Amino acid sequence: MEKLLIIADDFTGSLDTGVQFAGYDARIKILTRPLYDFSSIERDVSVLVVNANTRHLSPEKAYETVYSIVKGALAAGFSHVYKKVDSGLRGNIGSELAAVMDAASLDNIHFVPSFPKLGRFVSGGRLFIDGKPLTESIFAKDPFNPAHSDSVLDIISSSTDKNVILNSFEGNGIHVYDAVTEEDLERLGRAIDEKCDLSASAGCAGFAPYLAKALGYEGSRKKSCVLHNKLLIICGSINPVSFRQMEIAFSSGIRKFPITTSEKINLSWPNSRSFNDYISAVQMELEKNGIAIIDVNTDGRLIEEDDDVKALGLSVETIRVRIAGLLGEIAKRFLDSDMPLTVFSIGGDTLKAIIDSLGCTEIVPVCELDAGVVLNQIVYRDREIPVISKSGGFGDDMTVMRIISKVK
Repeated sequence: MEKLLIIADDFTGSLDTGVQFAGYDARIKILTRPLYDFSSIERDVSVLVVNANTRHLSPEKAYETVYSIVKGALAAGFSHVYKKVDSGLRGNIGSELAAVMDAASLDNIHFVPSFPKLGRFVSGGRLFIDGKPLTESIFAKDPFNPAHSDSVLDIISSSTDKNVILNSFEGNGIHVYDAVTEEDLERLGRAIDEKCDLSASAGCAGFAPYLAKALGYEGSRKKSCVLHNKLLIICGSINPVSFRQMEIAFSSGIRKFPITTSEKINLSWPNSRSFNDYISAVQMELEKNGIAIIDVNTDGRLIEEDDDVKALGLSVETIRVRIAGLLGEIAKRFLDSDMPLTVFSIGGDTLKAIIDSLGCTEIVPVCELDAGVVLNQIVYRDREIPVISKSGGFGDDMTVMRIISKVK
């Protein structure tokens, strides 16, 4: 069995790709941070997933981070690299693909960015989201990484000078492939394996199952995980998809606990009496009805548009970090208690903040509960805690309600 390194640019990406290998007889290790002594990895680990956390870095810093990870893993005996990218092509796509090629001294990398199960596909070199070009989709309004082009080749070339080639196995550079259906992905997996060197490939979670087949992963390794029927949903995503999912949950009678604008950005709020009262109110709801939702985006308006926030002059990045840190602190308060909880985290920044607040360095993917929704397990204070994760832009309007039904 080949030893595979997967590098994701955010936390949920690590999990929705790593879980694709959970159904095979492979030991998976997921690292929550990019800095790691690769020489200490257990010999039986065959799939190593690293959260490089490069989504919001500069192209130069993202390149350095990915380059260092690849160098370390190859020196530790890993033979294949899969650069996982966002299915909306946010982040530093070109510079990170170039970093993989340079660190591994390769002339080619094969890039299949389609995810048909989620309605995301590449046709004629253009990325479509639910039938719309990327620039007309929800990703065009992302406050942190807005889409300015739907051309995959242009997006790659904006952060690297590597040659970019569309739908051809010939020549040297970054090879990009169209794929509209699952059958297209399966065909590409076979073709790339037969005609090319699969030492380095890239894509989103959609191509990962076909990569696993091409690399010869077989069998079944199953892991059990106990779900607690008290469910705390923490949504830090401002994606319109998540907003609609939360609105449906609210309208079904699930109680929400909003956080005001001043509370979101006030670093001292977690040390206040009102914060303790807030935690107590959520805890009472969990004990009474078994479910509660914490959502920072309950009115559908971006926080940076708030007049009070504009007056403070805070950057979008500062706002992002403060809100994520607050949600991590809230999660820790609940997990420090004796209440058995299942945590449902929505948004990559949210999940990373929760894991960082708990001081966890590893997380184990168990299975997919829905397309792009992963059940994971962490160990905190000698307890195994189920954590469900979903990227903010994943799923249809009823995705969250289906997960609630499964947990309850």
